[in-house]
Amino acid sequence: MSEAPAAEVPPQPSGPALGVIDAMRMGWRLMASDFWQVWLAALVVVAILTGINMVPCISCLAPVARIFLWPPLMAGLFWVIRDRIDGAPIQMGQLFDAFKHCFWQTVIAGLPITLTFLVLGVVFFIVQLSLGFTVGFLKGAGGQEMDPGSMAMLYGIDFACVLVRETITGIVGLFFMFALLAIWETPEDGWGAAKRAARLMVQNLGASLVFGLVFGGLWVVAVLGVLGCCIGVFATMAVFQAWHAASVVYLYRSWTGQPLVQPLPAAAMPDASAPPAV
Repeated sequence: MSEAPAAEVPPQPSGPALGVIDAMRMGWRLMASDFWQVWLAALVVVAILTGINMVPCISCLAPVARIFLWPPLMAGLFWVIRDRIDGAPIQMGQLFDAFKHCFWQTVIAGLPITLTFLVLGVVFFIVQLSLGFTVGFLKGAGGQEMDPGSMAMLYGIDFACVLVRETITGIVGLFFMFALLAIWETPEDGWGAAKRAARLMVQNLGASLVFGLVFGGLWVVAVLGVLGCCIGVFATMAVFQAWHAASVVYLYRSWTGQPLVQPLPAAAMPDASAPPAV
C-alpha cells in the first residue's frame, strides 16, 4: 500500500487548467478502464451510507453518523481512484485507510458539509413536524379526517424541505469538494485541507459553478433512478458517485498543477506475474 505524500501541492496549476467537460470525459474513461472495480468501490460507500438510513434501530442517528462516516469513506474512495489513475490496481481495503491514518482530520475537513446537512435536517424536521401537528390538530378539532388535499400539502412541504436542504448542502459541498482529496497531502491538518479546497474553488469559480450545475443535474437523474426502482441505489447512485469522484480528482490535479494520467483499460494492463518478453 502506497503512502500518502506529505508535501503540499502548488496552489496554482503549472499548465492550462482542465475544463469541466474534459475532466468529466477523463473521469468516465477511468470508469470504463476498470468499470466493475470502480463501480464496486463506489457501491461500498453508497451501500454503507444508505444502509444506515434503512436500519430501523439506528436510522434516527443517521445524520449524526454521517458526520463520522461520510468523510473518511469519501476520502478512501478518492484515494482508491487516485491510485487507479496512477496505474495501480484497485484495492478495496484502501476505502477504509482514512479510518486508520487520518480519521479525525477527515471529520474536521468534512465539517462544513456535514454540519450544514445536519443543521438543515434538524431545522426542516422541526418545520415538517410543526406543520404536520398543526394540520392534524385543526382537522382533529373539527372532527374531520385528513383529506387528500391536506395530505398532498404535507407531502409537498416534505419534498420542498428535502429539495432546499439538498440544494444548500450541495452549494456548500461544491466549495469544499476538494477537502477530502487534499487531506491525503497533509493528513495531519484537516482544517487546512478544507481552507485550501475553498481557496481553490474561489480561484476557479466559473468552472466550479459549471461543474456543480452539471453534476447537480446528474444527481437528480440518479435520484430518479432510485425512486423508479429500489435497485437504482445499486446502479445509478454508485455510477454517479464513481464518476463524480473521478472527475473531482482530475479537476483537482489539473488546478494544482499535478500530472494528468489516463490509465489503460484493466485488460490492457501488463500482468506482473507474466514472464518478461525475450
